[in-house]
Amino acid sequence: MIQVPESAGHRFKVGDQIRLRRRFVRLYPGESGVIIGVIPDPMRSLFNEYLIEFPDQSTASLFQFQISREESHLENSAPSQAL
Repeated sequence: MIQVPESAGHRFKVGDQIRLRRRFVRLYPGESGVIIGVIPDPMRSLFNEYLIEFPDQSTASLFQFQISREESHLENSAPSQAL
């Protein structure tokens, strides 16, 4: 597994919480996980590969287009708006 600097064109880094995109959830043991490794694609960042650890401790490799940021982490970092 290659660990590369964050500026190397990949969107996620080791330790990031992610969520699988809806169309891919049925193919894996969970709908969210943690990135534990990164394999960058030097030609197309869309095909950067991420090793994901799921809550049941299983792992799988997914491409960048199959995952998105974990929404609960985004909610904590977004400014709140008063209604």
